[in-house]
Parts: sequence; C-alpha cells; structure tokens
Amino acid sequence: MNKDEIKTEPLREPITEESLKAFLKSLPGRVLTIGVVHVEDVYERIFGDGYSSSPQRAFLSLMAAKRCAEWMNRRVAITHVLACAEVRELELRLNASDALCLPANEEPGTLEEILKLLNGRDFGWLMTLKHDVGCDVAEPDFENTNENL
Repeated sequence: MNKDEIKTEPLREPITEESLKAFLKSLPGRVLTIGVVHVEDVYERIFGDGYSSSPQRAFLSLMAAKRCAEWMNRRVAITHVLACAEVRELELRLNASDALCLPANEEPGTLEEILKLLNGRDFGWLMTLKHDVGCDVAEPDFENTNENL
C-alpha cells in the first residue's frame, strides 16, 4: 500500500522548519518540550526478540500527545492488535544563532523526521492508522480538548 492511498486530511497548515523556529523564538528560553507518541510492537516483545518501539506521531502540546496515545490504545484494544502507544518528551531548543538544537541519541533524531511526525505524515503512523487502529478516516483533532474521542 502506498502512503498516498491512505485517507488523511491536514488539520492545520503544515509545520515547517521556518514556522517551528518562529514559534520557538516567541517562547521563553526559546525551548519547547514536544510530545512524541511511540508505538510499541507488543507482539515482538512477547514472541520476538524483545522490546521494539518507534516514534510515529508528535505534537507541540504534551496534552495532545497524551490524548493521541490514549485514543490509539483504546482503538487497538477494540481491534485486538498487539500494539501499545506511549508518550515521550523531546526538548527542542533554538540557540543564539537561531539553529535548532535536537537532543543527542534520541528518536526522532533529525529535523526532517520531527516535521513528519508533527505533521502526521510519517509512513509508520499512516500504516498504524490504517491497519492497527482500523481507521479509514483522518485522525481526530487531538489539540481540541472538547472533541469526544
């Protein structure tokens, strides 16, 4: 399956390197902790070689990331897929020369990967939505706390 065949619709304008840097400039200390949703392959832990997880979605808000992980865990319980979502914090920092600093030895490790995760365009996430979560429509708006997920 091709990632373009999966139905998704952007909930907002895509986050770019420039817009992320502009946002960081507006914050005290030019630092932001984003929420990264990691999806664990529970099947691999039980029947395979051990623990395996990958970052698949990220949000500028930790609350939105937590809502996403909770939503996914409820959905996979219904579909009986052996997967589990958890949120990890990742600190993004803008230095004095306006370069984006990423933590060393953390996943995701590149700005390109982070932007894909923030924009919901990571292929792993799209496949998780399609197959593990059983979702043929766009993901819910996790930033909107009034939406019933």
